[in-house]
Amino acid sequence: QFKAAINAGLGGNYMLMNDIDMSELGTVNRAVITGYFTGTLDGNGYKIKNLTITSNADYSGLFSITDGANIKNLILENTNISVAGVTVFAGGLAGFIKNSIINNCSSTNVNINANQTQKVGGFIGGAQTNNTITNCYSTGTISGSDYTGGLIGQNFNTSNISLSFSSVSVTGTIFTGGLVGAHYGTCNLYDSYATGSVIASGSSSGGLIGAMNTNSSVTSSYATGNVSSSAWASGGLIGSSNTNSTITSCYATGNVSSTSTSVGGLIGANYTNSTITASYSSGNITGTNYVGGLVGYNSTSVINSSYSSSSVLGLSQVGGLIGFLDMATINSSYALGETRGNDKVGGFVGDCTNSTINSSSSSGKVTATSNFGGFAGTHTGASIDNTNFWNKDSSGQATSAGSAIGKTSAQFDAMTPVTSTWNSTDWDTTFENPVLKAIKNGNINMQTGAEATKNSCYALKDMGLNFGGELAISLDSISSAQSAISSIDKVMTYLSSKRSDIGVGINALSGRLDTNSTRKENFISSSGVLKDTDMAVESAKFTKQQILRNMGMSMLQQSKNMQTNSIQQLLGL
Repeated sequence: QFKAAINAGLGGNYMLMNDIDMSELGTVNRAVITGYFTGTLDGNGYKIKNLTITSNADYSGLFSITDGANIKNLILENTNISVAGVTVFAGGLAGFIKNSIINNCSSTNVNINANQTQKVGGFIGGAQTNNTITNCYSTGTISGSDYTGGLIGQNFNTSNISLSFSSVSVTGTIFTGGLVGAHYGTCNLYDSYATGSVIASGSSSGGLIGAMNTNSSVTSSYATGNVSSSAWASGGLIGSSNTNSTITSCYATGNVSSTSTSVGGLIGANYTNSTITASYSSGNITGTNYVGGLVGYNSTSVINSSYSSSSVLGLSQVGGLIGFLDMATINSSYALGETRGNDKVGGFVGDCTNSTINSSSSSGKVTATSNFGGFAGTHTGASIDNTNFWNKDSSGQATSAGSAIGKTSAQFDAMTPVTSTWNSTDWDTTFENPVLKAIKNGNINMQTGAEATKNSCYALKDMGLNFGGELAISLDSISSAQSAISSIDKVMTYLSSKRSDIGVGINALSGRLDTNSTRKENFISSSGVLKDTDMAVESAKFTKQQILRNMGMSMLQQSKNMQTNSIQQLLGL
C-alpha cells in the first residue's frame, strides 16, 4: 500500500501511522518510489524496515529522486542495497535529492555494496542545489567507488548539513569521507561529526569529509575514526580542502595512515586561499612525503590559532604541525608531538618556502638524518622570525632553520605562552593546553567560586552513560550532549505520563499490605484464642478422668472391705 499509494501520488502529503516491514515486497529493483517525489512524508517516529534492493540501475534507495520534498521524523532500519555495474547515486533514504528538506531522520544498520557506483551514501547518494539536512544520522557499513560518504556521498551547490552524524565504516576510491564524500560549491556543514573508519584506494580521504572546495565551510565539527589510504591527500578530518574553503573550531582524533603523500592529522592538503582557524588534531600520523601533525601540504593558505599533539612519522618534509609550507601564513599556533623522518624534518615545519610564521612554538622530540631542526627542517625565502621558539631539551635539537629561538625547558616554560595572542572568542587558555570554546574537547568548564576566574574543568570524554533502552547517551561533544538532553527529556516526559499509573499501583500495593497486616494480627489473635480453648477442653477431660479414677479406686476399696466382712461372718469369726 505504501509503495502503490506514493507512486500514484508523488506530490501528496503522507504520514505513517505504524511501522512498515518492506520484507513483504521481497527484493526490490532499484527503488521503492521510482518517480520524482515532490510531496511531504512525515514518518511520525515510525520505521520503514527490512528493505532489500538489488539493482543494476541508477538512483537506488527508498526514493530514487526527490525534488522540493519535505521528509521528516522517519527511521529506516536494516536497509540492504546491492548495486552491480557502473552506476550513479545510491543511498538508504534516496539516491538523489534537490531543493529538499530532510529533518530528524535516520538510516540505521544500513548495508550498501556498490563498488562500481559513484555517489554512494549511507543516507543519501547525492544532494544537489538548495537542500537542507538537519538532525539526521546513519549507522552501518558501505562501499562505493567515487564520492562515498557515511551520510552523503556528494553534497554540492548550496546544500547545507547541520546537527548530523555518521557511525558508518566507509570504503571507497576517490573522495571518501566518514560523513560526506565530497562537499563543495558554497556548502556549509556545522555541529556535526563522524566516528566510523575510512578506507580509500584513491585520492582525498578524510575522517569527516573526503574533499571540500569552492567557498564551502566546516564549523564546530569533528571526526574520531581512523583513516587508511593508498593515495594522495589523507586527513583525520578532511582529505583535501581548497579554493576559499574555511575550517573553524574543528578537531580530529583518529589515526591517519597512508602509503602516499600529503598526510595530516586534520587535513591532508590545504591550498588555494583556504583557511584553518581554532582547530587541532591528536592522532598518530604516518605517510611518505608532506606529512604533518595538523596539515601535510599547506600552500597559499592561512592557519590561525591551531595546534597538534599528534606524533608524526614520514620520509621527507615532515613536521609536527606542517609537513610542507609554501607561500602561506601561520599565526599563533604550536606543535607538541614527536616528529620522525629522514630528510627535511622539523618540530613545527619540515620544509618552509616563501612563507611567514608568527608567534608559534614547538616542543616535541625531533629525529632525522638530514636537514632537520628543533623548529624547522629547511626554509627558503621564508620569514621565521624571533617571535617563534622551540624547546631545545625536549626536542633534542640545539639548532633550527630560520630565526626561531631555542630555549631550555626552564626558559621555555617561563616564556610568555604562545596562546597569549590567541583569539579569546575561540579559545579558553585557562588550562595547560588551549581548549576550543565551541567544542570544549569533551569537557565542561564550570565556575566554582564567587569570582569568574575561579573555575574547574570536568572531563566528560569517557563518561558515556547507558541506562538501557533509549537513554544511552554520550557527553563527548556539544552535539552529543544536546542529543543526550533530548533523550533525557523524552524519558522524563514518558515517566511523567506514567506517574499517575505508578501512583495508583503504589496505592494499591500499600492497601494490600495494610490488609495483609490486619489479617496477620487477626490470625495471631484467633490462634491464641483457639489455643486457650483447646487447653480448657483438655483440662476438663483430665479433671474428669481424675474424678472417675478416684471414684473407681474408692469403689474397689469398699468392695474389698465388704468381701472381707462377708468371709469372716461365714467362718464365724
